[in-house]
Amino acid sequence: MKEPLLTGIRVFQIFSIFIVYFLPVGICLIIYLSLNKRGVSAVYLGIILSKLAESLGPTAIKMAQVASSRSDLFPKQIIKPLTRMQDEVKPPSRRQIIKQIKNAFPGEPGGDFFEIDWAPIASGSVAYVLAARKKNGHKVALKVVRSGVKDKISRDFKIIGWIIRFVSKQTKLKGIPIVEVFSLFSNIVNKQCNMLIEAENICKFQKFVGSEILLPSVDSDLTQECVLVMTYMNIWRNIDSPNIPQSKYEDACVKLLHEVYRMIFIHGLVHGDLHPGNVSLDKFGRVILVDFGLIAEMKKIDRRRFRNLFFGIATGDSKLVTLTILDSSSTVPDNFEMSAFEQSVQHLVSRRTGQKAGEFLVTQFTNEIFDLQKEYGLYGTPGFANAIWALAMYEGLVRERFPQLDFQEVSRKFLMMPYVNTVTIDKTP
Repeated sequence: MKEPLLTGIRVFQIFSIFIVYFLPVGICLIIYLSLNKRGVSAVYLGIILSKLAESLGPTAIKMAQVASSRSDLFPKQIIKPLTRMQDEVKPPSRRQIIKQIKNAFPGEPGGDFFEIDWAPIASGSVAYVLAARKKNGHKVALKVVRSGVKDKISRDFKIIGWIIRFVSKQTKLKGIPIVEVFSLFSNIVNKQCNMLIEAENICKFQKFVGSEILLPSVDSDLTQECVLVMTYMNIWRNIDSPNIPQSKYEDACVKLLHEVYRMIFIHGLVHGDLHPGNVSLDKFGRVILVDFGLIAEMKKIDRRRFRNLFFGIATGDSKLVTLTILDSSSTVPDNFEMSAFEQSVQHLVSRRTGQKAGEFLVTQFTNEIFDLQKEYGLYGTPGFANAIWALAMYEGLVRERFPQLDFQEVSRKFLMMPYVNTVTIDKTP
C-alpha cells in the first residue's frame, strides 16, 4: 500500500478518535469551567485525556508525558491521571510480547536467557520493558520497541508538519523558527525507535557522567534494532515520589542540574526526556537516568552561544545577552534600531537575573526572547531548541517542590570554571 494512502488512513483514524472523545471531553470541560465541581470534573477530564492519548498512539502519549511532568503549570487533578503515561501505558498483549521476543531471540527462554518475566515492568510511548535473567545469573532488562510504532510516529509527524507549516505563515508567528524546531524534534523522536542508536547514546553518556549519576550498561552482543538488552537498575523511588525526604530530594536535584549543565555547555549531548518516569534514585540517594532514546546533539557554535546567553542572564550582563541574540539570529534588517534593542534586552535581563526556580519559567523566558526578535525584525535559529527543551523538562522536576533552587547561582559557579569559561562570540562550527 502506498505511503500517501497510509497517511490518509492515519488522518482518518485520528479524526475518528477525536470524534469519539469530543463529547466526554466537552462535557468535562463545561463542568470544569462553569460549575462548582472542578475537582471531580478535573479528575474525569484527566482520565479521559489519558485514554485519548493512548488511543491516538505514541505521539500523543509523548505529549501527555511532557504535560504530566508540569504539575506547576496545569491543575493537579488533571495531571495526576496523565502521569500513567510516563511508564504505565497499556502494554501489548502477552501473546504479542512473546511473539516479538521469539522473533528477536529464537528459542528463548532457554538460550541466552534463563528466564523472562512476560509482564512488563514499565511501558511507555515507544517501547515496553521486561525483566529477564541470563544464564550466568545476571538480571537484565529488555527494552522492546512496540510493533508498528515507527511507521505510526512517522505518519503522525508528517501530519503535524503540514499543520506547523500552515501555522508558521500566520503573522503572529513570523520570526519564530517553528518549522526548523519541529524538523529538529521530529528527527530526534524518530530515532527513538532504533535501540541500536539508544545503545550508542548510553555508551556516549557513560564516558562523561559523574559518579553520582547511574546509567544502565548495554549488552552489545544481544542488543538489536528492536530490542535493547541492558543491566537491570535497582530503583528505590522515582524522583517525584513524596516519600523521598526533602533533603535527599534537593541533593539529587542539584546533582542532576550539574549533569544537565555538563550535557548542554560542555558535551553537547542532551537528554531530552527528563520526566519523572526516567529519573529516579537508588537507596543510597544516587540519581538513576534511563531512556536514552530522545537524545539531541548541539553543535559547538550553539553550545557557545547558549553558554553566553545563560552566563549573561546569570551575571546581569545585558550587553553579552544582546550580542548573543544578534549572533544567533539568521537575519538582521537594514533599519535595525540597535540602541532601542539594547534597552529592551537590558529591561528583560534586569527582571530575570537572580530569579530562582520558583520564579523563573523557561518557556516564558523563551517567548520573551522570541517576542523581542519579532519586534525588531530578527529571525531566530533553532540552535537553542534542544537546550531549552532539556531545561524545561528539568524545570518540571523541581519548580514546585524545590522553588528556592538557585539555578542561576549554580550556573554562575559552573560557567566560571576554567574549562567552560568562554564568553566570546565565536562562529566556529
